[in-house]
Amino acid sequence: MKYKKLLPILLLITYSTFGAVFEKIFFENDSIVASVFLTQVEGNIMLSKVFVAFKLIKNKTANISFYSQYLVVDCSNKQISIIEELLSAEAYGKYEVENSSVDIGKFRELVQPSYKSLYPQICM
Repeated sequence: MKYKKLLPILLLITYSTFGAVFEKIFFENDSIVASVFLTQVEGNIMLSKVFVAFKLIKNKTANISFYSQYLVVDCSNKQISIIEELLSAEAYGKYEVENSSVDIGKFRELVQPSYKSLYPQICM
């Protein structure tokens, strides 16, 4: 009976301790810190969909600090296609910024070098 009372507490501790493990930093430089969410990877060995978040350190404008992408990664051809992207003032899409008011191509070029480091994380 004592164990039935402890189980919810143990599950809560385990979830809170290991919950952040699934966000893995795969690339860092002077301008960005790139994280991949391993729990959000979908697909098979050759073609995967993945959610990636970029924290902007340098080159950020007054109201843009984060850039997120939902990508299709083709492991056989080493190609990445963007399905959806989001600029935001805070992490994980909080306070979304209107894409039409910003040149999003500048942010795509900024994160392009991180893609080479993404392949080993996603492709087996």
